[in-house]
Amino acid sequence: MGIINFEGETYVAFVDIYGFKHFMRDKDRIDEVVYEFYDCGYTILKSQNLDTNEPSPIQGIFVSDCGILFVSRDHQNLSLMEKCHSLNHLLNVVKDMNIHMIEHDVILTTSIAYGSLSCSEKAEFRGISKNPFYGDAYLNAFMDNEDPQVKIKPGECRIVKKNLPNDLITEESKLNWDNFALLRKKRNDGLRVYFYWMVNEKSKITEFNKVYSKFEAERYKKMAELIKDFTFRNNNKK
Repeated sequence: MGIINFEGETYVAFVDIYGFKHFMRDKDRIDEVVYEFYDCGYTILKSQNLDTNEPSPIQGIFVSDCGILFVSRDHQNLSLMEKCHSLNHLLNVVKDMNIHMIEHDVILTTSIAYGSLSCSEKAEFRGISKNPFYGDAYLNAFMDNEDPQVKIKPGECRIVKKNLPNDLITEESKLNWDNFALLRKKRNDGLRVYFYWMVNEKSKITEFNKVYSKFEAERYKKMAELIKDFTFRNNNKK
């Protein structure tokens, strides 16, 4: 049994394996990475149903190096508290997937958006499976993950602010929902909110950003030194 039919307003997460092209150079490694990614998603999503026969509140489709997760409940007429609960639950799933994959030295990127979504199972026959996916939530999550202007960085999980319910992420909700406390804006990005799944308390976010930025600067410096070395060596200059 695949996903159940859904149409309404909800959260969608687009999860992608960072550096997938690099893994493709090694067939054994790529097989291992894809297996872990699919198995990880299957295990985490299935665990939601251990004590109930009801459809999973979060469903997912995994294709190649990406996974599409969505909360399978129409949020259009739900209370703000219920909308917070759903986002918090989705963030838990995203966090669990990231933690599992990083244990296998695989980095993910994740974009989350809110809006309309329509998906359904269509008539199938041997050799083809059809699961149409469309709507603002899916499109915005996908486009954010591929945004060339503000490229998503390795390990980042970010939420597109467009279409988010009013008063969803506030100081009060950060006190009431554990994952909300790990949400933070960036000064140079007013269109998104970032989820720091890799820390266990908000006081660690600043430290993480500082070390992450230092690593990026050192990486750039080493690349510049390499290029400089080969440039002058091959041009017989000192």
